[in-house]
Amino acid sequence: MDENGFIRGDVLARRRGKDGNLCGNGDPGDYMLIGFSAGAYLAAAMGTEELGYKKYGFRKPGAITLCYPVLSMKSGVTHEGSRQMLFGQNPDEEMMKRCSLESLVTPSYPPTFLWCGTEDTDVPQENTKRFDRALTAAGVSHVTKFYPDTKHGVGLGAGTGAAGWFEEALSFMQKALDT
Repeated sequence: MDENGFIRGDVLARRRGKDGNLCGNGDPGDYMLIGFSAGAYLAAAMGTEELGYKKYGFRKPGAITLCYPVLSMKSGVTHEGSRQMLFGQNPDEEMMKRCSLESLVTPSYPPTFLWCGTEDTDVPQENTKRFDRALTAAGVSHVTKFYPDTKHGVGLGAGTGAAGWFEEALSFMQKALDT
């Protein structure tokens, strides 16, 4: 616990990881993660060695799906509300550079299905574009989609240009797990 009596995040992650059997007794890659918006930041972070699975002693995720994601914490790119909720009102800019996930992608990052809508006015598309470039540079198997006529927060995308994204992601993840 910290000085305020709260369970520290890393302690809680390890405790929950044991409950979810992410710490052992299974094959590496035998689970997948999915995250939406700011939740995509947390899912994506678990794919990194520095902030995620290795740090917490978890098995590496087999694949990750990131939907209209907040991934960068850099000013001008991030979604400021998400950044404040995750890191507080005035986070240190150097720390934000270190916590920008596009700078933490390595060749060992899990296969990733990444998407956003072209009409998303909440989370800048630059988050998706930067992460796509990082995945490409690291040689990570991935698919990146920019769905037309799709805003932020559309869930399964029914009635939008993103309709069918979930089936595409499942197909990609199944192929990733089969390799």
